[in-house]
Amino acid sequence: MPVDLQAIVRRANWQANKRTLPAFRRVAAETLGKARALHGAGAYEAALDTVRSADGWQADSHAWRLVGLCYLGLNAHLRSIEAFEQARDLDAAELAKDEVNIATAHIAAHDYERALAAALHARELAPELVGPHVCLLAIHNRRERYDEVERTLADIMTKNSSVLAEREFLERVTNDTDLVGVADRIARMTGTKT
Repeated sequence: MPVDLQAIVRRANWQANKRTLPAFRRVAAETLGKARALHGAGAYEAALDTVRSADGWQADSHAWRLVGLCYLGLNAHLRSIEAFEQARDLDAAELAKDEVNIATAHIAAHDYERALAAALHARELAPELVGPHVCLLAIHNRRERYDEVERTLADIMTKNSSVLAEREFLERVTNDTDLVGVADRIARMTGTKT
């Protein structure tokens, strides 16, 4: 079998640059403060405009909470509920990313039991995110528990199949040395080529 030097270099660069998951972007405190003051004064539409004009507001749970409060003040109850649910979902996803980072640190320290607990908690909080699944696969693969790797993959395929198509997931199973052989297992289980 010929040596794929490009793949070797790509994997080496990937490992050298592997990072934990970033925190969600936040709206500037000054902008949220201004919107809160407008809300407190009963200027709900102006508060909504202030929040919506901020870059990245849709990725900020604090902004969504304020949007929900404004809709509540406007008696737009269904929109208020939707905004509060969005805030809750973002907080769960952010907490899941924190758990993935904790799991990653435990993996690096070879404390696989704690890594597993954090990764399982992350998956429970945000099963649609790639990170928790990658952590679980890395933990089982590092421990050479290939039956667990296959169970985790089967779980992803049946409960969270969209994760398999995510660019981040594909990059990780292709380049992350903690996931050597996982791409081949996926191909075998799905009947596709690697």
